[in-house]
Amino acid sequence: MGDRSDTYRVRGPFVELTPVKQKSGKIVHAWACEADIDVAACQSNTFRMEWPPKSGKWAEFPEVDCAAYFAIELARQKIIPEQAAFIDELVELIESAGRDKTM
Repeated sequence: MGDRSDTYRVRGPFVELTPVKQKSGKIVHAWACEADIDVAACQSNTFRMEWPPKSGKWAEFPEVDCAAYFAIELARQKIIPEQAAFIDELVELIESAGRDKTM
């Protein structure tokens, strides 16, 4: 993120979701929280990597290309298959919270 101002910083409380392991072996951690976000104003943090590989040249790339809201089924289609578990877990948490409020 170029400008790390607090203008669009998301504040918790955050709920840690169950980590998932991708086919590559990478373990991905995710958290959820309720917030009203202007996705057009979102900016990704960046990471550095050698590019092209073995060239000795380093470049900086955004971690996320864009932010958007999707219906649940469309989100499942767009996300990396292993990470769809985050959506499933979040839906269950939301549904469970709704059931708790009606009891």
